[in-house]
Amino acid sequence: MNLKIYIPNIHLFAFSPIKKSERSPQKNEINSDWLWGKCDGIISKVLHDNFQIEQYLDLEIKPDFPAVSLNKFPAISLNKHDSKADPYSPIYVKNQNINAIQDSECLIDAQASVYALRIYDNYGIGLNVRRPKKENGVKFQSEYIKNLNLNPQNCFILEESEHFLGQTLLITATLSSRDKNKNQEDLKILGDKCLEPLFPADYRIPPFNRAGELFGCPIFEYGIFRQLTTYRHILVWFFCEKTSENKFEICYNDLLDLFFFRAKVIHAYKTSHETFPSVKKQYNLIEKEINKVLETSDNPGLNALDLEEFNNQLIQLPRMSLEYAEQLRDVEEHLNDINVNTRNYLEKLQEIQSVFPHDDLSFLAIFGEKRCPYFQEQIKAELGYFQRGFDLVDKALASIRGQVAIAQAKLETVRQEKEASLEDARKKTEKDRDFNQQITILAVGSGIGVGGIISSSFSSFFSANSSPQIQTTSPCTSNLDTRRYLNFAETIGYGLIGGIIVMIAIWLLSRKFPFIQELFEK
Repeated sequence: MNLKIYIPNIHLFAFSPIKKSERSPQKNEINSDWLWGKCDGIISKVLHDNFQIEQYLDLEIKPDFPAVSLNKFPAISLNKHDSKADPYSPIYVKNQNINAIQDSECLIDAQASVYALRIYDNYGIGLNVRRPKKENGVKFQSEYIKNLNLNPQNCFILEESEHFLGQTLLITATLSSRDKNKNQEDLKILGDKCLEPLFPADYRIPPFNRAGELFGCPIFEYGIFRQLTTYRHILVWFFCEKTSENKFEICYNDLLDLFFFRAKVIHAYKTSHETFPSVKKQYNLIEKEINKVLETSDNPGLNALDLEEFNNQLIQLPRMSLEYAEQLRDVEEHLNDINVNTRNYLEKLQEIQSVFPHDDLSFLAIFGEKRCPYFQEQIKAELGYFQRGFDLVDKALASIRGQVAIAQAKLETVRQEKEASLEDARKKTEKDRDFNQQITILAVGSGIGVGGIISSSFSSFFSANSSPQIQTTSPCTSNLDTRRYLNFAETIGYGLIGGIIVMIAIWLLSRKFPFIQELFEK
């Protein structure tokens, strides 16, 4: 198959977010000219021209619309075809350094045009490198495209960076009249052969995705979303008619906006996809902490250490939940970005459709109508799954608080019972002490009283029986005195013995019969 093409062009649509610090006077804090530096590097490599785009830009311009041109000199850069259709004012760059080109057949008189824009809070460029159109055209076999050196050092593929939002690389070419009616399969092979020589041998070209038509001309898309980490969006578009090429030029700026919204959607989806591993990690940590709660809950009784562990979890779980909520909030913001930019994408596509009402734009519509809803559903499904983390935390906190309340109530009951028991023991001890004192007083008093009574009784008894006898039988006084002492001793002895017996009897009776103590308490 010997297919040939005319006028190969390469178009780069690339976007970079504007960091807040970039708007401050201290621009050295961050590389604010990242996208402009990439543009200068591409033009320098392709056209061998020491071009500095920032000298043409007004970066302090205040946008009155979502998208505004940054070109300082729009009057000198109007589109020669239709100035009304080119409100963004491209900056034209011509190759002035012909001696620096090694292959004089390739890029002599090559040109570039750059659209530099601020789109919302982002920078965007539409960079086109082409050979000027000659009257008879220049025909190239696909295998000779490499000699054109349109992508030296793979400069059109921008590396991943915090400054990089996304890109679309579009290769356009005109088919010869002989090849216009070729079937889509043959043209797909031609598209593959146009791509292969553009990239270095060690670069993995994105796999073919799908084929279709745009403005009645065949277009082929490369790059699959399943390979999200290495995803690149590349299009090869063959013009069959001049009218199709004119339509492309008319809606060039709208396509730039369209690819911007597309890049925002993919960037948001990719970022959310990269966020989920950290969300899952936090979810696992919460689940692990909750399992500790369940293990502690299985214990038949909670001690002070368990309560201390619960109190620590009551502090730790809300903190973990807050971090978890912040991560999910980031994902929700990415989902919101997808929703907003999907709507913007479809609205912009509707604007293009209103300009060309009879053209089929389904090739572009598929992304907004099928791919974006898929991204939305994927993120919603993930959010729905991880939303269970909040439910787990809420249930765990409620369980912990309930168990802590129950355990504290039990411990408080035990403490009160213990205090009550101690108080009862204290009161009983005091009662026993008072009772013992009363019994002792009673016993001693009773013993003394009984001893006194016995002593008096014995004294009277001895006096009645011994006085006459002493007077009649005792001749001497000394014997009488001795007898009196003996009687006195016996009286005292009997009194003591009687008193002691009474005291012991009272003591024993008070211990054997509790009602005696109750009588004393009353």
